[in-house]
Amino acid sequence: MTKQDIINHILKTPSNTNPAVLSGILDDFGSSDNKQEIELSATENKVYTPAEGKVYNKVTVNVPVPELIELTITDTSVTEYTAPEGKAYSKITIASAEPEVEPGQ
Repeated sequence: MTKQDIINHILKTPSNTNPAVLSGILDDFGSSDNKQEIELSATENKVYTPAEGKVYNKVTVNVPVPELIELTITDTSVTEYTAPEGKAYSKITIASAEPEVEPGQ
């Protein structure tokens, strides 16, 4: 039962609304089981809270998954790397810029 249902009931019977009946209707309306159900389509990675008196009955998540890329670091003077927009690093390799030398050579 919604707030509008209660208003409609009173409008239909303005002169003979029984206070006991109205009291029961209001008790039902005030219980947590009578919240209006709404749907949510999430597009951002954040916390969503339904409006007062409402509850989510269906949640659809449409958060884009980034493309995974690899990064090989050869310049050790750079200390910060930022992935391009819409992408994330799946593997980071630190490679020596100097050729490896076998011991004794």
